[in-house]
Amino acid sequence: MNTQPSYYSALTGLRAIAAYMVFFHHYNPFFFLGNETIVYGVFSEMHIGVTLFFVLSGFLIAHNYYNTQIDFKKYMVNRIARIYPMYFVLTTLSFVLLNVWQNPNGFSAAQVYLSNITFVRGFSDALKFTGIAQGWSLTVEEVFYFLAPLVFLFLKKNKGWFLGFPILFFILGFGFIKAFNHLDFPIMENLNFMLDFTFFGRSFEFFAGVFLAVNMYKMKPLTLRWTWIGCFFILLSLLWLCFLKPNASAEGTDLYLGKGINTVLLPLLGFLPLFYGLISEETWLSRILKTPLFQLLGKSSYVFYLLHMGIFYIALNKVTSSYSLLFLGLNAISILLYLGLEKPLNNYIRLKF
Repeated sequence: MNTQPSYYSALTGLRAIAAYMVFFHHYNPFFFLGNETIVYGVFSEMHIGVTLFFVLSGFLIAHNYYNTQIDFKKYMVNRIARIYPMYFVLTTLSFVLLNVWQNPNGFSAAQVYLSNITFVRGFSDALKFTGIAQGWSLTVEEVFYFLAPLVFLFLKKNKGWFLGFPILFFILGFGFIKAFNHLDFPIMENLNFMLDFTFFGRSFEFFAGVFLAVNMYKMKPLTLRWTWIGCFFILLSLLWLCFLKPNASAEGTDLYLGKGINTVLLPLLGFLPLFYGLISEETWLSRILKTPLFQLLGKSSYVFYLLHMGIFYIALNKVTSSYSLLFLGLNAISILLYLGLEKPLNNYIRLKF
């Protein structure tokens, strides 16, 4: 692992694609065709961009830290510097400028805001979409970041933990449902919430990425490129999820089979081959993702993910209703915030602490 590059530019470009997939899920570009068409259905399943983010996070954290002696304080400062400043700024702006203080479930303004800025809202079905709605996924990410150093110690001793940990976390999540769902401030209220929105239900995605980082040096080139194998299974998974939908307004992951496709089959058969292909193969796709434009879009993709729903989208929508202009405008704002705020704050926190 120490002989591997520390930075994979194609994977940075891929982050932009993942963020755009989530955008297309929330704002389907084929809405004019009607929600019963196949193309609309495929784009409605683009929530798999979140799955891509989770697998990629597992890969990158393991690639950078698995075979090193982790300084836990420095490690956590780096993780906080990467995630928290922009999240805090945009979350606070959302509460100040939008009417998101009150929650229909009766929580006070202070409870809703504090649950957001501490990531606790990601453990509650009632609060998960408050503030920056898509920010629920950051709770999942933070749990993995916190556990990763300990998890790596177990994996180094016994590779069976690659499967054992996802099973263990699922059991723990199920136990939390039984133990805590009677509280006035409920967490892990039901099985569907646990499987879809918490680390306990989605840990396999991270461990799939960790598995690739640890074992990719053992993989061999194929006659058929790994990149296209991954793309084929990603498309196949999207179509399968589309046809699984119980109705036109639902998603394939509303069914347990769909959850399995999204959480297990898609990471293993889709994203892992794609990642390895982008790392090891020269294709037109990797060349595009390595371009300066996609490097910038990839680096600003976290900001894009945070603001593609919320105050900036609402403001732009008052200026134009054009789908293309809204998309381009959000990208422009994301790049400006990345260069002018996220990157400087990230660097400042890393140097300060």
